[in-house]
Amino acid sequence: MAHDAVANERHARLSANQPLSNARSPSRSTLGTVVAAVTLILLALWLALVLAGAIAATTIFPTARETPLSLEGFETFVQADATQGRMLIAGVLVQSVFVFTAQARLWIALVAVSLIMVSARRKDCRRTDHLRLGASVIALIALLFGVFWAQPQFAVEETAYRNAARDGQLEVARALKPAVDAAHSNASRLASVEVIALLVVLVTIGGTRRD
Repeated sequence: MAHDAVANERHARLSANQPLSNARSPSRSTLGTVVAAVTLILLALWLALVLAGAIAATTIFPTARETPLSLEGFETFVQADATQGRMLIAGVLVQSVFVFTAQARLWIALVAVSLIMVSARRKDCRRTDHLRLGASVIALIALLFGVFWAQPQFAVEETAYRNAARDGQLEVARALKPAVDAAHSNASRLASVEVIALLVVLVTIGGTRRD
């Protein structure tokens, strides 16, 4: 009888303590919510900055084609080839947007991916957490290639093209233009990969929230 009473008492204690051990502490749950919210905000900013460059390009270039633009030092080139000269000036404006957004994206991306890595290390992480991590790493790799390979390559080709245009070497400038376009295509492809990967990340976050 005494043994049964002790066993029953021990069982009652274990039953009473079990919900406490399985439940998350309020502070830990709040921290997880804050981290998730910050991650979502950073991802939204990251995507917005990627799209900002694309929006600037699609807005400025068509407008410049029909606008009588001029820039000091390029007057001769603009007079000789008005359309190409306007595109060159528009490129100067768009490039400044890309340079600014690239630096901001880099810092935001590093923080966002770090937070996603921390979340993926949880014991209760799901398959979508690993998918989110993989997609975010792909987006980061595309960004790094863009910042440290595609943009420097484009800057070199664009600088040579602008220098030739500024010096009035029209034929040289026209000959250099295909290399500029090729470098721009490389940067655009990397940005497209970055956008697609970020959309996958955001979709997985939405799916997790619905679950």
